[in-house]
Amino acid sequence: MKTTQAISQAISSPVATLPRAAGTYTLLMELRPGRRLLVGRMGDHDFASGYYLYVGSAHGPGGLRARIARHIKAAWRAARHWHLDYLLPHCALKEVWWTSNPAPLECRWAGLLALLGSPQPPRFGASDCRCPGHLLLLAQGLDPLDAFNHLRAETPGDVRRLILPLE
Repeated sequence: MKTTQAISQAISSPVATLPRAAGTYTLLMELRPGRRLLVGRMGDHDFASGYYLYVGSAHGPGGLRARIARHIKAAWRAARHWHLDYLLPHCALKEVWWTSNPAPLECRWAGLLALLGSPQPPRFGASDCRCPGHLLLLAQGLDPLDAFNHLRAETPGDVRRLILPLE
């Protein structure tokens, strides 16, 4: 079994290939088994076993590379800042889907992906907008690749997929 440090190093290498440009991203994560988690001020929530998609944006310094790297590091730190920081330590991070299109696509992507799943829990990751949520539980039996292809077909510009080496 790999140590958390070995896993972090394995993920960090491909993440270094992401651009430092602004953009929008989706993290594909797998949670097995389901569990009840405290999510900061949101309180305790039940998370079912399955694939989750978290949609975010990276418009600050360092762009996509810095934001994704921050999420990976947060999975191994005790300090929690964003809603996602409470869930990541319990998930296997599988893929990053991203575009360096500078347009604000975060809420659009969350809406597109909500057609293939359901916001879990409500308002997760959406404290700064009016979306039902930016964390979606993918419908049971749906292949995550179908969700990626749906997003890609509905997004102007190039949407890319980075598969993370965790196995």
